[in-house]
Amino acid sequence: MNRFAITPQELLTAAAVFAAVMIGFVVLSQETGWPNAASGWPLALIVAAVLAAASPALRVLGELQASRASVTLPGGIAFDFSGTVVETRPDPVPPNIVDPGLMLQDTSQEELDRAAARLAEATFVVADLEDGRAWYRSRLFALAGTAHVLGAPKAIVLLGTLGGEPRQPGGWIAPGDLVTALRRSDARYDALWTHARAYLSQVQTPQPAGQAPYPRLMEYQSHHMQIGDRVMMRILVNQMQMPDAGAGFSLIEDVEAPDWIDLRQAEALMAPWLVRKQIDLETDTRAQAAALATIEQPYVLAMRDGRYAGMIDVAGAQRRMLKALVTAAEG
Repeated sequence: MNRFAITPQELLTAAAVFAAVMIGFVVLSQETGWPNAASGWPLALIVAAVLAAASPALRVLGELQASRASVTLPGGIAFDFSGTVVETRPDPVPPNIVDPGLMLQDTSQEELDRAAARLAEATFVVADLEDGRAWYRSRLFALAGTAHVLGAPKAIVLLGTLGGEPRQPGGWIAPGDLVTALRRSDARYDALWTHARAYLSQVQTPQPAGQAPYPRLMEYQSHHMQIGDRVMMRILVNQMQMPDAGAGFSLIEDVEAPDWIDLRQAEALMAPWLVRKQIDLETDTRAQAAALATIEQPYVLAMRDGRYAGMIDVAGAQRRMLKALVTAAEG
């Protein structure tokens, strides 16, 4: 087979790249209003066609250069590749799109309190369950519940050690979904959540209804005045360790018999909500760009050397990719 010929596989790849880029432009049009019926679509078609043709064309040029070949076209026009260095197009994947997330190294009450102060500034928080002796199930619940109340981070990444390999991802999950998973799996968590939300509502109220069902109201109210809704972390941990009398649930966090959780257990518990889509940062960047252009979830796991490397905000990456393509096409 002529190695300079375009292969059927390359034609299929080119078609996929063209479709992916056009889908990206459709997303951009819906979010920003450009391209639109008045302008932009011809340029979008050109950009998509150029990118679709780039991969097979560059492969053929590379073969020509590697073979030191020369080509003569009709009319006597000649191209000599014997001394030519093939120049590739700029990397289609924008730099610095991988966010490692907020990594929690300790799950003690003090560390979780400190982490709560940083949650609102993070998009992703990472819980590395390691070999199953790093996180209590209850502490995951406290983290997720606080993040859900604060509205940030948007995702909790679950990692663990599998087959001796550390930092293996189980997937990412929205904090509210993690709360739901544990509430459905254990009635104590459901009752705890109801009680903790009632406490939070009381401390947020200028004139609380009273202390009868809330014996620690003054304590939590004092903390709320200092740290705001981040007090939810303390409410949850306190109530799991020492539930109020009549709260409707028994002891959840027993220091004598901690409820450790490993990655396989977390995956089974949260399977309906876990998002496992991955992008390998070691693959061809054009394949990465094509994959990013078609992902529908808001975030995707980034892998390097078979381990978790971070998370990618898909919509943000798509916007940066399209902006770079438009800039390159206009330039």
